Amino acid sequence: CGFIPYDLLQQCFGKAAQLGVQVRIFAPTLGVFKGVLCAKKGIAKIQLFPSMRKVPPSQTCSDDWVALLVLRVYPSAGSLKMGKRLAGEKPPKLPEAKPLSPMIQVLWKTLGVPADLIDKLKKKARDEKAEHAFVVGVGDPTDSIPEKHIFVTGLPVSTVFVTR
Repeated sequence: CGFIPYDLLQQCFGKAAQLGVQVRIFAPTLGVFKGVLCAKKGIAKIQLFPSMRKVPPSQTCSDDWVALLVLRVYPSAGSLKMGKRLAGEKPPKLPEAKPLSPMIQVLWKTLGVPADLIDKLKKKARDEKAEHAFVVGVGDPTDSIPEKHIFVTGLPVSTVFVTR
């Protein structure tokens, strides 16, 4: 992910966007970028990383403009509800649970997750108290988290299965 100045994020979205935004960025002289921009204090400009570039700069257009399309603001209302659900609370209206996708089942099987556990999670996918969720990860804006470590706030567990 990249970074967006915290003050700019607040100016554009107020308190609704405390963590970041999912974006698509189009600029003839830079290319096309996609990903999440995480709020970071102490910077003055949006910072994009090479892994975010999906299309190289134009070879025929040198116009100096940038279009930034915001797809999602974090934390989203759905993310907040899912957090409460994972913590065992019952939010006013539960987000609709989706069935466990066949792709995830195959991934887990390939990684050695026992078939009986996959079946259990598949059946529990629609329960009120979920034991799994898909989360959006961002870079550490504080540069404090050691390499190969993650920080997940608010979850009452000590083990998290992470995949990309």
